Amino acid sequence: MNLIKTLLDLIFPLECRICKKTLAAGNLTYICPECFTRIRFIKEPYCLKCGRPLRPFENRVCKNCQKEKRFFKKICSVGLYQGVMREAILLLKYQKVKALISPLGKLLLKYCQENLKMNDFDLVLPVPLYRSKRREREFNQAEVFARMIAEHYSLPLFQKNLLRIRDTRTMSGLNPEERRRNVKDAFLVKRKEEVKNRRILLIDDICTTGATVDECCKVLLTAGAKEVTILTLARTS
Repeated sequence: MNLIKTLLDLIFPLECRICKKTLAAGNLTYICPECFTRIRFIKEPYCLKCGRPLRPFENRVCKNCQKEKRFFKKICSVGLYQGVMREAILLLKYQKVKALISPLGKLLLKYCQENLKMNDFDLVLPVPLYRSKRREREFNQAEVFARMIAEHYSLPLFQKNLLRIRDTRTMSGLNPEERRRNVKDAFLVKRKEEVKNRRILLIDDICTTGATVDECCKVLLTAGAKEVTILTLARTS
């Protein structure tokens, strides 16, 4: 099968989705290595609570985090949801380009190594999809990345404990208040004993307003979790 695919690539070469350069035979990521190096990583200054990039003169805790109750300890994100990062996530999420799992997963592992104290966490959880959406997409990218991190750091992974118990509207186009209402009471902890007094690393692909992950954190804390830190591949600016 790999030989056939390589031959097809030689006859009908793929183009990089970003710069349109012809990809090397066997490159199934749809993004060339050169473009991958142009991902915009999030650097200081950023909000110490939600991780949103800040202007140099802004307070280190953004206005929204100062005035609103947050259930998460903090949100950590690798890069901005634009350009190459956005294209890579969309290709993986909606076109099932699973060859992107490895390079994107490596970005998360590198971020963990350089920015997080992994012995501060007792377990890893992914943000769940509703069952019909998971069947439609065939996999949950947050679950795949959570498994990579859990295996690399020898942490427990309870991927079927935090459940999404009702379908929710697509968040695109909703304002922050509509997003909060959309995910309210959408999650459930199935086995409270697995999260009680635990420090949890919760994994998702994208953070926009933080409404989804904050709702997850609320039910986890209600179930007895000690604290929840969020790690995402990308966030909007």
